[in-house]
Amino acid sequence: MPMLPGPRGGVRCTRDAWGYPTIQVRTVEEGLWARGYLHATDRLLQAQLAAMVAEGRAMEILGDAPFARRMDRATRALGLPRGLDAAVERMGPELAAELQTYCDGFNAGAQDRGTPLPMRLLGLQVRTWTVRDVLLVHRLLGWFGLTSTTLLAKAVTAELLAAGVDGQAVRTLLGPGGEGLDLEACREVDWARDEALIGSPLLGGSNAFGIAGSRTTSGGAIVLAEFHMEVGQLPPVLYAVDERRDDGSYVVGVGFPGEPHTLAGRTPDVAWAYTFGHGDNIDVFADRVDRDRVWRHGAWEDVAIRDEAVRPRGLPSEVWRFRDVADGSTILGAGDGHHPAIRWRGLDDPIVDHVVLRELLTVTSVDAAVAVHRRVRTLSTAAVFGDRSGRIAWMHTGAVAATRAGWGPRHRDDVGDDPDRAEAERPVVVDPPEGVVGSANEAVPGWTVYPEPPYRKQRLMELLARRPVWDLDAACRITLDEVDRCATRLLGAWALWLPATPEARALTTWARAQDSVDPDVAHRYRQRFHRLHHEAMAGLMAELVGRPLADHILLGLGLGLAFQAAVDDLLAGDHPDRVAADVLERIVQAAWEASAVPGPSAALDRVRFVNAVTQGAEPAFLGLSPPAMRAPGGPTSLFQMRQVPFLGHTIVGGPAFRLVMDLGADGARYTIAGGASERPRGPGYGAGLHAWATGAWRPLGPGAS
Repeated sequence: MPMLPGPRGGVRCTRDAWGYPTIQVRTVEEGLWARGYLHATDRLLQAQLAAMVAEGRAMEILGDAPFARRMDRATRALGLPRGLDAAVERMGPELAAELQTYCDGFNAGAQDRGTPLPMRLLGLQVRTWTVRDVLLVHRLLGWFGLTSTTLLAKAVTAELLAAGVDGQAVRTLLGPGGEGLDLEACREVDWARDEALIGSPLLGGSNAFGIAGSRTTSGGAIVLAEFHMEVGQLPPVLYAVDERRDDGSYVVGVGFPGEPHTLAGRTPDVAWAYTFGHGDNIDVFADRVDRDRVWRHGAWEDVAIRDEAVRPRGLPSEVWRFRDVADGSTILGAGDGHHPAIRWRGLDDPIVDHVVLRELLTVTSVDAAVAVHRRVRTLSTAAVFGDRSGRIAWMHTGAVAATRAGWGPRHRDDVGDDPDRAEAERPVVVDPPEGVVGSANEAVPGWTVYPEPPYRKQRLMELLARRPVWDLDAACRITLDEVDRCATRLLGAWALWLPATPEARALTTWARAQDSVDPDVAHRYRQRFHRLHHEAMAGLMAELVGRPLADHILLGLGLGLAFQAAVDDLLAGDHPDRVAADVLERIVQAAWEASAVPGPSAALDRVRFVNAVTQGAEPAFLGLSPPAMRAPGGPTSLFQMRQVPFLGHTIVGGPAFRLVMDLGADGARYTIAGGASERPRGPGYGAGLHAWATGAWRPLGPGAS
């Protein structure tokens, strides 16, 4: 068996056809060291660049591109590195020792690999990986594409009102979320567009489910984990590992290179999966600012000034000034007047999430998994657990404001030092009588803000109810499903308004009976429907806020998904008191005409995976970027694939991996959107893409074949 150099002798390691490793280790510490070594061997560039982005140094890599400037503005405004040195100093000795062991392995792997060519060309040095870097990268993962989308949607809401859009129109656009809108605070705040965007677009969330042992052939719970993230890049975002120990224990799952945690996976006893919870954990204040003071609690309070040097590649340095308030919020914008201040709840404790992920490896029941997750603060998730005895659970994690933070800025004195919601109120379900739990980024009353449309959750629960008993083969097929309940709902509502043409009739017939349609034909119908849906959303939003702002939200920021749940309720005719039937008829008929030719849509026709460094610009004969393939699934199906415009770029989102675990057996099955190595000649580079698209699974662990 091939051997890795280990801290106390060789570590046995084999790789599967996609390059992902199975390691045989003597102890937990040896497993951490080997995991770090493999991450550096296969994904050194990815981890190094992630740390630079988290420090607000994207422009050092990409130059002064709009996307890089916005990313740097975001990370520096939030101060992602702030407090991490102090956190390392107060970290408990056991956690500190384990994270340091991972870093030691990472640094050994980095030394053996050497500086990657792209870093040499940019004149960048490989950093020595530290415990602080582990905390930093974890914060980056929790912010971009997850928590950032909540803030971005709130910022756009404030921007609409500041631009003079009628308050009732904005409330109509937001649906239930408009009830707590502070119109005065939103209108008076000076939220420049350059400051409003401090995140990344909403690509769509994830799928997870748990099936109780009473409904499985093995008697153990079956759990699926499936994160939806940016895809179409080689290497993929995540990395799979099967870690076996000589005492018979193991941990199987996926994580992010640069940190040791198994973010979705299992031990012999418990499996865990997460979807983004859309928790209302971002506070946005409309602060009155006078130079270096902020009006807080009825008096002027000094703010802390933070000047940071920014060095765009090839350009002179700039200095950005930030004003920080004592409660952890940061004031955006320069000058006096009313400015937004933002606060991410839970950011004050950089350690607790790492403690939870460490302790998760030792729990033996869903009760214990729920108990440890009650301490999670920074990241809002819907967590799904299953255990070997067949029990399952679901819960929401993270800190949420006791007084609902709402959809836009609020006056600070109106809320004061708002505490977190009481732990007794946290949504938790253990041992549901129906024997299944599922999550797909749905709304949870009182906890979520800007939840995604309900269609994936509806379809997931519909499929889980179809069989009384499940085995691993059947469970693996669930989230490969391409049925689009958005099309079923809206085409049913629009049937009388669409023209009496063969094309329109065929489209509505497909929407009613999608299971019986040839996949290639269904793919064409999905393309047509989502062009129609985009035009209908744009028409309705233009009716409410004007065409320029509607295009800014949909085509500039790619934020259609943040507003879709409420907008679809209007488009379906559920609220004739807000949008009259004759207005909807006009919007739908205009959308049908506009969608007759290819145009903007969240749906992809084809997807191409490109090298993350060259972005597909290299000659084809090099083989770094495989040919494009038909994009499976659709924007609102369980196999969710979505393209989002963002600052002149088009970003593709989809299931980065799938991991199905039967707790009545060993190991897991998985697919992942690309192989292990970031190097074109490395193990598994570009491998597994056809299997990912079609649902051809591999075992991750010897018992999962």
